[in-house]
Amino acid sequence: MGFNENLNVYFADMGQNIYFNGQTKKGILNMPDEILAGDMIVATDYELQVQTLDFEDVVLGDVLEIFVNNIKNKYEVRTKRMVDDGKMSVITLSKT
Repeated sequence: MGFNENLNVYFADMGQNIYFNGQTKKGILNMPDEILAGDMIVATDYELQVQTLDFEDVVLGDVLEIFVNNIKNKYEVRTKRMVDDGKMSVITLSKT
């Protein structure tokens, strides 16, 4: 399902600042927990929803800085893939 609306407005309202290569961009960080090994391990997946064009220069291994709970954390890019009609992408991250 593609968006016909202006994505800049969507990310301005819903997004948070993402810092990369001296630039500030907008994205939406999701951090769902997953329970593994019969409830013995809790792992957190880090996924960043972004506008594809804003993050076209981001590649595997790059480090993004994102404020979470007023603390700037660094995240390394693991994968980047376009979704839906390609106007948006999902970047999976590892906290460094």
